[in-house]
Amino acid sequence: MAKLREGEKRLQLSFTRPEDLLLFEYIKKEAYRCRWDAPTFILASLSSLFKEKMEDYEVERLAEEAAQKVKSRMSPAAAVEPPPDDPPEPEKKPEVPSMEEAQRMAREEIAKLDAIAASMMNKKKGKKTVPPMPE
Repeated sequence: MAKLREGEKRLQLSFTRPEDLLLFEYIKKEAYRCRWDAPTFILASLSSLFKEKMEDYEVERLAEEAAQKVKSRMSPAAAVEPPPDDPPEPEKKPEVPSMEEAQRMAREEIAKLDAIAASMMNKKKGKKTVPPMPE
């Protein structure tokens, strides 16, 4: 069997009893109808079937984690430890210029590029002057 990737779990299913074989045939037909392979169809079916229970499990896990944190903070050793650092401030989004400001900046950039292009054209044409682009 191939090596497992990090965080990967595998399960091998065997369909042996007659009713299991009927279920396997049904799974293959439904997976084909959905244009999925059989393992994807099985995972999608199980996920939708157990969705509410998985959400309950996640809530219980988070509640246990919170209770553990409260217990650790209530212990005498936690009183000696300094409180954790404040979370870093979120990065500020750059200010978006107004339409007029953006238009002015674009015109300045175009003018710079036109000047560069004109100087390059002068070099190619043997020092002939090229008139600047009209506004």
